[in-house]
Amino acid sequence: MRAFQLARWRHPPELREVSVPEPGPGHVLVKVAGACHADPHIMEAPGPPPGLVTELPFTLGHENAGWGERLGTGVTGLTPGDPVSTGSRTAEEIFDAGGKLIDPAVRALVERLPSPLLDAVRHHYGWAGRNGGPVTGQPGGVGRRGLVLPLLCAGVDGRPVERGLAATVVGDLLVNTSIIHDDVLGRDPVRCGRPALWAAYGTECALMVGDALLGLAFSLLGERSHPRTHQALRMMSGGWSRLCAGQMGDSGQEGRTETSLEQAIAVHEAKAADGLRAVFRLPVLFTDATSEQVEAVGRYGFHCAWPPNTSGRRARRPPFATTSSPPAPATWHEDGGRSGPPAPEARLFARA
Repeated sequence: MRAFQLARWRHPPELREVSVPEPGPGHVLVKVAGACHADPHIMEAPGPPPGLVTELPFTLGHENAGWGERLGTGVTGLTPGDPVSTGSRTAEEIFDAGGKLIDPAVRALVERLPSPLLDAVRHHYGWAGRNGGPVTGQPGGVGRRGLVLPLLCAGVDGRPVERGLAATVVGDLLVNTSIIHDDVLGRDPVRCGRPALWAAYGTECALMVGDALLGLAFSLLGERSHPRTHQALRMMSGGWSRLCAGQMGDSGQEGRTETSLEQAIAVHEAKAADGLRAVFRLPVLFTDATSEQVEAVGRYGFHCAWPPNTSGRRARRPPFATTSSPPAPATWHEDGGRSGPPAPEARLFARA
């Protein structure tokens, strides 16, 4: 068979004839459909990366996906032709690793706040209970797992995602600020299994904490020394303004017994989808990604705001959903949920 092999460091790979590998015990021969985008960096390396390449020539594609071609002895649960991946981490492990980057960075920044606000912020994030008491509910702020996704998008140019960490922290602050304000407006008493911030510390304190987190977000973004910093600030400001307008539209829906699909789409686009478009774009702006890649990631973030499943009376919520997201669950089934989704629902995923 033919394979692209790296024969010399810092030289282009060569297409060579090689023997077809024979899978050993516990191994699978994979017919590769896609390979790891880190390989271009291996080719640029002056020598073998630790723990990866031991000797040359090296067949590129150390992490790949495709179909099982032949199975070695002892392999169970697979048959030839099954899709396989050689990635070394599960999705759960990736989300956990991302959280271990994001959480300490968020906490280090939030701890800058003055003491009158700090107890309340710690309660909201689940770092401490009310007035320093025991923690109740789920640890971490709202959208903690979902915010790993924009961080991962910072690797769209094939380089380390850590370059987008500060901007991901900004996104965390924006998401949690909007949730704090949303709980105040909707008078939702519980968030993440514990009393919502306004219910535990009062409306005035909740509003001040939300404003303080927003100020931290602008401060952190403004500290970035990067050619795209001004663009990022404009993007964040514009996304926040549209979110506020969407929140006003959502508040205007309170008490209404009927809401059309078009009205629900318009409110949710402004309140959540446009905001998440900005949250996903921000980390990518601080990389070498092209404008086209930034826009593509923004579209991905836009769609992350929409429920992935609209069957049944209530839609399954997206990673960043608010208590009223979407603003009118009955909208998804205009007959009250007695039949399948209406045909216009398809428009939800074609509007970015």
